[in-house]
Amino acid sequence: TRDLCSLMEGECACGRTLVRMSAIKGRSDDMLIIRGINVFPSQVESVLLEIPECAPYYRLVVDRVNNLDKLTVQVEVRQDYLSQVGFDTLSPITALEKKVAERMKNVLSISPVVQIKMPNSLERFEGKAKVVIDNRAKTWQDLFEEWTLLGPEATLNNYKEGENEVKNSVPPKTSLPVN
Repeated sequence: TRDLCSLMEGECACGRTLVRMSAIKGRSDDMLIIRGINVFPSQVESVLLEIPECAPYYRLVVDRVNNLDKLTVQVEVRQDYLSQVGFDTLSPITALEKKVAERMKNVLSISPVVQIKMPNSLERFEGKAKVVIDNRAKTWQDLFEEWTLLGPEATLNNYKEGENEVKNSVPPKTSLPVN
């Protein structure tokens, strides 16, 4: 099911000695790895729902700049807040960007770039929303990390020929002899 959890050994408080499963932390197909930190869209959503000035509509854009992953969180501002502060001044919007970025850093342990968007400017979806846009081209190292984290079957299912680009057309060197 691609749920992420851990198995706990040892005796339970009730005295049972069987292996137990921890609470589910998220899903591996929703997880992003940004600079070695696991980021789930649900974490971002929980932060945004705590901030009354933000609407519940957001988009996560992941880019790779100089071999470093960069996360940009685009979030819509609420119409009533925008009407209250006015359309002609940017200082409340800049302050809101800083507020959201600070809360994101506390929860995610990374510093994303926050962009405040106008109401109704982000695309709406029926059913499951596509909130993540991953612009990183996969490298062989990325595929290997995914392989070791999720296993070969999940990696092959995630990689569909023609949809995902792999940088460097030559795979990493192996220890197999060349004829």
